[in-house]
Amino acid sequence: MSDSRRIFYGVVMLLLGGCPAAASVQVSEVMNYAQCQGLQERITRITFADLAQVRGVQLLSPPPDQAPAAQSSPADDALLLAVFNGRQSTPGYGLILQSVEERDANLILNYTWQEPPADALQAQVITTPCSVVQVSGLAPGKRVEVLLDGAPFADAQDITPAKPARPQP
Repeated sequence: MSDSRRIFYGVVMLLLGGCPAAASVQVSEVMNYAQCQGLQERITRITFADLAQVRGVQLLSPPPDQAPAAQSSPADDALLLAVFNGRQSTPGYGLILQSVEERDANLILNYTWQEPPADALQAQVITTPCSVVQVSGLAPGKRVEVLLDGAPFADAQDITPAKPARPQP
């Protein structure tokens, strides 16, 4: 085989193999629930233990200490964020995670706000809808922004671990 062919095949192999991919941010919704009592802020950093203490929680995946050995636990760099839009006077309200984008130094979580139909008969029951997302692989200094119906809703740049207030019995 000639030297020029070896170089050609070497370049092709390099191009096809590419460079190792940069670590990407992974976002998954852990919970979307109508009775997330105990949350006070629009966006709060929580832990799995905090989440399990919120009254009415139904986790889609078990906390790390209760996970089966074969199942992987959340990554060490995983961040749990609870997005909350306050108390509502009837059922039918909710936060829907539409998309996740990475722009510049920001991670953008795009939500839409769901409201019950105006003519719907609803029970007068206080609901507290929230969405909890797990973010893994977020680079230090990267901001998390939440948009609600396209408008800025919350910025989690300087979030510190905080426990939600415990619900009153």
